[in-house]
Amino acid sequence: MSDLITGFLSVDSRFTNSIPALLFKPGFLTTQFIDGKRNRYLNPVRMFITIVVIYFLFASTGETVSVNDNRNSTAEVIDSALSASAQTTTASPDSIRQNEDQPEFEIGAEDYPRIRELVKAGVKDTDAVLDSIGEAKTFWNRFWYSEMIKFAASDFDEFKKYLYSKLPWVIFMLMPVFALLLKLFYIRNRILYIDHLIFAFHLHSFVFLTGWFYLLITEYIGTNVDLILFWIIVIYTVAALKKVYNQSWLKTMVKLLLLSTVYFIAGLLSLVLSMFVIFLIW
Repeated sequence: MSDLITGFLSVDSRFTNSIPALLFKPGFLTTQFIDGKRNRYLNPVRMFITIVVIYFLFASTGETVSVNDNRNSTAEVIDSALSASAQTTTASPDSIRQNEDQPEFEIGAEDYPRIRELVKAGVKDTDAVLDSIGEAKTFWNRFWYSEMIKFAASDFDEFKKYLYSKLPWVIFMLMPVFALLLKLFYIRNRILYIDHLIFAFHLHSFVFLTGWFYLLITEYIGTNVDLILFWIIVIYTVAALKKVYNQSWLKTMVKLLLLSTVYFIAGLLSLVLSMFVIFLIW
């Protein structure tokens, strides 16, 4: 009982030390980590995973994740990735619709309308489909057409639930990318890559934590706070970069602008690739 109580109080203490500092002291937790003062605070990786998972649990309930709702910038990036994926792969989840009243998205393959007819008729065997459309049974054709068959036969709602269940881990895999960009932008700073990675976890934890409040406000109050949230994140990020990397305000803001542009492109490409891989293993 003593060990249990001690353990609980320790976790509670780390929580109360970490969350207020994360919200109101930009860059503080990272500098504490770099200085070796880590026992008083939550593990940055566990904290990030917990916050992101809870965020997506909130976002996936009720009407919050509807494509017609007002969503935060993270969800908009996801939609952009889905749209880009639809144009570049045969596995776009936006086009998977079984409801005849909904507009349907064609993937651009000449044989796809015929494949849809075959799938509706119950023909889902890849070799049978290849025979019907007169294509050779090569390795590439089997792979390509099997994906189109799966694409034509899939249920959008089911795939959407599967996709949202994997998104926290997709976001998690972007952290090393962001840390690498930080390493490149601050190459002259004598900061280890692992410390850049810790900063990435702390910064994104703040972003998703503010996302909690955004979801609650839009769901229960209905007030549009997109612009306010955007400037809060920008100001917080500038302050955090200034705190951790100790450069001038002007240089920090310029680097943030460049970093944001490169990270958006890299993140979008990573999300598109991740969506494609997720569909392949679905």
